Amino acid sequence: METRYPIHVANYATMPNAPLHLAPAIRITDKIAKPRAQWTVDDLTALVREEKVRIISLMHIGSDGWLKTLDFAPRDARHLRDVLLAGERADGSSIFAGMGIPAGKSDIVLRPRLDSAFFDPFSPVPTLILMCNHYGRDGNRLPESPDTILNNANC
Repeated sequence: METRYPIHVANYATMPNAPLHLAPAIRITDKIAKPRAQWTVDDLTALVREEKVRIISLMHIGSDGWLKTLDFAPRDARHLRDVLLAGERADGSSIFAGMGIPAGKSDIVLRPRLDSAFFDPFSPVPTLILMCNHYGRDGNRLPESPDTILNNANC
């Protein structure tokens, strides 16, 4: 028999047996048993395996200021590790349209920030979300990226 929980997110924090992907991010910290700043690729890979996560959602801020997402289903543990370590390629000319990135040199990398991981409480399947920074082909942060601009202004 399937266990059902009411759709009221505030209740999940008090349900010790609630499915982890329906719980707030604090439950991930409990599961990994480390502060967020110490999370590693191995920690998140194990979490994805144990919680049977089917979708990884890489979220980032586009040049228009809107939250964008790139979803994928990891083929295996190695694919997941590769994306968590090195990021996922994306087309910068569409993400940063009108920002002067030529189509021929538009490969950028969405590199996940491991400490930003949380489960999507609204997804019908277990989905892990990670916020990402934008990097260029040279491995440096992309100067046109809103998060790079904000980071530089904050220094």
